[in-house]
Amino acid sequence: MTDAVFSPQKSISILDRLLAWRRAWLEIDRNREAIRYVQTLQGQIVLHAAVFTLIGLCVTRWTVCVLASVALTLIAISPRHRLHVLLLGTIGFLAIAPLRNESFKTVPGTIMDRFGLQGMSAEVINIATAFAFVIVSLVLLALQARFRGTAPARRPLISLMVIFWSLIGIAVSGLLPPWPQVVLWSFIAIFSSCFWSLVYASADLKAGDPTPNHLRIGLFRPMWGAPLMPIGKGTGYLSKFEAKDDDALASLRLRALKLFVWALMLFWFEKAVRYTVYDVAGLPTLAEAITAQSTGGAPAMAAGWGVVLTHYFLKVIVLCNTGHLVVAIIRMAGYGIPRNSTKPLAARSIAEFWNRYFFYFKELLVDFFFYPAFLRWFKSNKALRLAFATFFAAGVGNFLHHFMRRIDFLAYDGFMGALWNYSHYAIYCTVLSAGLIISQLRNRRPQPEDGFLRYEVLPRVNVALFFCLVAILDDTPVPVTYAERLSFFLSLFGVKV
Repeated sequence: MTDAVFSPQKSISILDRLLAWRRAWLEIDRNREAIRYVQTLQGQIVLHAAVFTLIGLCVTRWTVCVLASVALTLIAISPRHRLHVLLLGTIGFLAIAPLRNESFKTVPGTIMDRFGLQGMSAEVINIATAFAFVIVSLVLLALQARFRGTAPARRPLISLMVIFWSLIGIAVSGLLPPWPQVVLWSFIAIFSSCFWSLVYASADLKAGDPTPNHLRIGLFRPMWGAPLMPIGKGTGYLSKFEAKDDDALASLRLRALKLFVWALMLFWFEKAVRYTVYDVAGLPTLAEAITAQSTGGAPAMAAGWGVVLTHYFLKVIVLCNTGHLVVAIIRMAGYGIPRNSTKPLAARSIAEFWNRYFFYFKELLVDFFFYPAFLRWFKSNKALRLAFATFFAAGVGNFLHHFMRRIDFLAYDGFMGALWNYSHYAIYCTVLSAGLIISQLRNRRPQPEDGFLRYEVLPRVNVALFFCLVAILDDTPVPVTYAERLSFFLSLFGVKV
C-alpha cells in the first residue's frame, strides 16, 4: 500500500489576518449575524456601552456626553419617539448651556458690567431668554402656517433676516435702558445661535413637511452638541434618511459604530500632531506667526510654510473628527444621513474640496443662497449665472453666516466697528469665491491619462496651496492687522517688509 501524499497547508501570515479583520470590520454593517446580534437585548447593551465609551473618549464637554448618552438610551428603548427625545434633549441643553460659544456667552455679562448692574446673574437671564426664544419661534412657525400665502411666509429666510437685524438695530442704538439692553442682547445671542435651525424649520414648513412645530424645536439645540451650522438640516431632511425597520436600524447603528471609531482615531491623531508640532518642535500657530510680524519675530520662510501647512492639515482633521462624531450620533438616533466630510484631501479641484470638506455648510449656502440666485439672475448667460450664484453663496452667504456669529463685535463696537473688525473675512470670502468660480468654469479637468503626476499629485498640491494661503485671511482667535497678514504672506516667498 502506497503512502498518501498530502500537500502542506499554506500558512496564513499576520498581514493576511490583519487584512481579513479589516475587511470584516468594514463590512460589519452588512454582516447578517452582526445585524441580528445588535437587535437582541444583549447586543443593544454592548453596542450602546461601546458607543458611550467612544463618546467619552473623544468629547471634552460633559454636557454632550451626558445628554447624548441619555438621549440615545431613550431612543433605543422607544425608537418611534426619537423626535420627542430630541426635543427633551434641546430643553435640557437650553437649561444647562443655552449659549454655544464664548462670543455669545460673554456678551450679556459684559453689558451688565458696562452699566454696573447687579442683582441677577447673566446665566439666569440667558436661560430665561432661551426659553423665551423657543416660545417666539413656535409663534413665528404658527403664523407662517396660518398665513402661508403671504410674502413673509413664502420667503422665511428674508423674513427672519429682517427680524434679526431689526433687533440688532434696536440693541446698538443705545435707546433702551440698561436692563432691557441686557435682556435684548441675551435674546439676540440665542437667536444667533439657533438662527439657521429656525430657517430650516421654516423652510420645511413651507415645503409641506408634516412634522408638528413643537418637534422641530428638537433640532435647535440638539443633544449631539452640533456646531452653529445645523448638521442634518431640519426634520424634513432627516425624515428622508430615517431607518424604516429593525434590520435597517441595526445596520445603521453598526455604521455609526464604525464612524465613532474613526472619529476617535482622528481625535487622538490630531492631539498627537498638535503636541509634536507645537509643543515638541516649537512651531508657532498661524495666529502667533502672523502676530509676530509686528515684533520682528517672524519665522523663517521654511518654518512659515510649515506653519500654514500644519494649520491646513489640522483644520481638516478637526473638522472631519467633529463632523464624524456628530453624524455618528445622528446615525445612532436612527437617521442615516451622509457624512459631513468625505476624503477632503483627495480633492483635485477647489470646487471638489468645497464639496468634500464641509458638506452641510455647503448645503446651507446652496439651499439658501446659490439656488435662489441661480434660478433668478442672468439666465441667458450660463457662465455669468454660475459665477454670480457661486459668489452669492460662497461670498455673500458665507460672510453673512459668520458675521452673524460675532455679536460680541456688534455689542462692543457697534455695526460699523464690527464690520471693520470682520472686514478681513469679507476679503477671504471674495478670494474663496474667485477660486471656486475659476475651478467650476475650467473646461479642462485632470484625467487619468494625464499621468500619475498631473492627475494624482499636482491637482491636490494646488488645492492645498490655495487653502493654505487663503487661510491667512481667515478668522483668527486674536486680533491681527492687515499689515501683519500681508507681511506674513510675503515672507512665505522670501519678501521682507
